[in-house]
Amino acid sequence: MNEDDFDLDLGAMRKQGMITEIVGELKSGKEATVYLAQAPSGLIVVKRFRAMAGRRFHTDAKYRQGRQMRERDARAFDRRTRYGRAYAQNTWIAAEHGMLRRLGRSGMLPVPRVIARVGACILMEFIAAAPGSERPAARLIDARLDPACAIRLHSEIMLAIIGMFERHVVHADLSPFNILLPDRESHAEAESAPAAPRPVVIDFPQAVDPRKNPNARELLAHDVEQVTRHFQRFDPNVVDNDVAARLWAKFEAGSL
Repeated sequence: MNEDDFDLDLGAMRKQGMITEIVGELKSGKEATVYLAQAPSGLIVVKRFRAMAGRRFHTDAKYRQGRQMRERDARAFDRRTRYGRAYAQNTWIAAEHGMLRRLGRSGMLPVPRVIARVGACILMEFIAAAPGSERPAARLIDARLDPACAIRLHSEIMLAIIGMFERHVVHADLSPFNILLPDRESHAEAESAPAAPRPVVIDFPQAVDPRKNPNARELLAHDVEQVTRHFQRFDPNVVDNDVAARLWAKFEAGSL
């Protein structure tokens, strides 16, 4: 996707009254750039996906398994033609948009609320550090935690993993880089805000459905391990209590 395409998407958002301006860039990675935008209702996030990179072509197959593809699309994807790259990008965007909508419908899981998709962009809720702030919530990787806080946050994230799995979603790339921590003290000072906002999980383009993807068990175990290992830096007593194995046993028994 080039700048002209992005300008077209921005023009469409403005024309439809979704945003009035781009406030600034929040972060930029190999797969997407995330912008803070002003909408009529307040600040939101615009996540603009880049064209599928070579690295993603090598790793994407693991996540694509179980997704329906026409023969023409699969052939173009494997050959990395111009159409194949565009198709890969579109499926990546559609996957995140669909997963966020699926999880958001429960109203119980700590994920950003998805607003719309426009071209190669997804518009979603802005997770602020504090109510009314333009400062984004910190990433878990950047947080310094005392042992008690580490144990509590680890438990909350394990509950999020369980909640997602109960809705047939495995994040498949969960790490301290895509978990946000709204500031609890600042939220406690706001009259209408909960005293202890939960960690928020982001970045779902690679998420898989365990009913369809044969790699889901491995990916689930990896998510749990990545998160647990991070919290053990702050308290070696943090354990995952075999969350992945127990979830998978329930899944195979048909109780999930």
